[in-house]
Amino acid sequence: MQELTERQLEFFDYICTYYQEHFYPPTFREIAKHCHMSLSIAHRHVIALVNKGYVDYIPRRSRTVCIKRR
Repeated sequence: MQELTERQLEFFDYICTYYQEHFYPPTFREIAKHCHMSLSIAHRHVIALVNKGYVDYIPRRSRTVCIKRR
């Protein structure tokens, strides 16, 4: 399992915290807004988390980011 960069860890922590508070995952827009960046950059960071095995998601569907490991 690859280590996360500082920015990726920020994204991962936000996804975990959001899920714990709301019992469902955030949208890409919510992730982008929280991290103060564009939607496309937020998407790239989530894809990096997918590639590193920390989260998974179903493309073109809302709220499908799921945590695979902590």
